[in-house]
Amino acid sequence: MNRQKLLVIEPLVGIGDLIWHKPWLDWLAGRFDLWLLAKPTCRAEVILHDTVRPDQILPLDRSLRGRKGRHDGCVGFMRLIADIRHIQADRLLLLHHSGRYALAAALAGIPARAGYGFGMQRRFLNEGAFLPPALLKAHPTHKLEHYAARNHWPMPEPSWCLHLCPAALAQARSWLGPAKMPYRKPARKPARKPDRKLQTGLQKDGAGSSGRCLLMGIGAMSEARRWPLHYFCELLCLLARDRPDLQIIVTGGPEDKLAAEEIVSSLESWQKPRLLFDSLAVAIACQSLVDGYVGNDTSLLNIAAALGKPALGFFSQSPPMSWSRHFYHTGQIAEDEFGQPGIISKITPAAVLQRIDEIWPPAGGPEAAQT
Repeated sequence: MNRQKLLVIEPLVGIGDLIWHKPWLDWLAGRFDLWLLAKPTCRAEVILHDTVRPDQILPLDRSLRGRKGRHDGCVGFMRLIADIRHIQADRLLLLHHSGRYALAAALAGIPARAGYGFGMQRRFLNEGAFLPPALLKAHPTHKLEHYAARNHWPMPEPSWCLHLCPAALAQARSWLGPAKMPYRKPARKPARKPDRKLQTGLQKDGAGSSGRCLLMGIGAMSEARRWPLHYFCELLCLLARDRPDLQIIVTGGPEDKLAAEEIVSSLESWQKPRLLFDSLAVAIACQSLVDGYVGNDTSLLNIAAALGKPALGFFSQSPPMSWSRHFYHTGQIAEDEFGQPGIISKITPAAVLQRIDEIWPPAGGPEAAQT
């Protein structure tokens, strides 16, 4: 028996946005012939590579962080209708508050149309129970959790599972496995530096042979969410001095590579971290093999949490996320300060180091990294 074809429209722009919806998309993919209309920036072909076939992921080319696309404007709206009609879906699930997509689906002839029902979109949806207006500004995970419960497909304990691409995992193991990080003795002995040479590398289970390994993410969706580069430099110096048992790998998107090189160029040779600027699939695979994540509130923070890794985020424009128990924060920004311009600078390298010591303590206790 052929399964019904379900089109899910998820028009949020980020990779993390798609990760938030993933448990429910996985559930739907097991019950419907799932098609997805999403923006290319959310990288659905990587995040959902084992859930939705590549040919069933269609690009939503609209409002791409300031750039206009083929689905923008009046002519773009007609193209959107045509693209939706071409799918010939039996059902629609709209994971957004916009009325534009609900109207486009109705004009494209999708018979059964469900969604949150906020505002004018309610006029163009004809199936399912809607969410109350009070949830309009709720986190996407809370919206979908409430919506699923109202429509009799509840998921009391959503399970986030990122399926690793075998080729990317093999590449990550190759890149991480044989790597050695010799602790080079500087010309002048820094305070609390261990006398022995310390080498770190990753074993088969992803743990460092002499300690732990963390990814440090310097990328950000906007400047307001970007921790200052000189803070990253200071933190790396503190880690090299006080936590030589930790191997640090600096990572981000392609646009962050120059900033990473700037950070590395400002450090002494014995303080330099490794750099990882490969494909998203390899970055996810590396995150699955290491011990956690430290850095900006960005996609890799969400990826780490979805993989069950401790994720210490520099939250500044919105309160720390709560959809996973694996999120951590420094606690330096008060609840009424989130969203203020430049507030991220209130998070100090010393406070981040303290949280790192609490989340990833040295194997032999607090004094182990100093001996």
